[in-house]
Amino acid sequence: MTRLLLLLACLALTPLPALAEGFCLPPGDMDRAIRESRWRETPLFAGIGGQGRVVALYGNVRTGSWTLVMEGPDGTFCGLAAGNRLRLAPAAPGGAPQDGPS
Repeated sequence: MTRLLLLLACLALTPLPALAEGFCLPPGDMDRAIRESRWRETPLFAGIGGQGRVVALYGNVRTGSWTLVMEGPDGTFCGLAAGNRLRLAPAAPGGAPQDGPS
């Protein structure tokens, strides 16, 4: 627990791009680290990507920050990218997202 708290304290001082690139943790630790960072991002999307690996997008619609993570071959999750100016796509009638690029 102390190790996780130390990690979270370091994350709070880490610039956003550094957090995303090459940053890997076990699934529960990654989720906690992103949620408890100074950006307070929450899961917005998760799906199965290439090679059957989970890809997840976290974001904070209030601040506009976002982080994209992907499951690695060893089961850990690694940051792929992060940024700002997050905008959610408008929903189509009935609540379903509008069709996007294929």
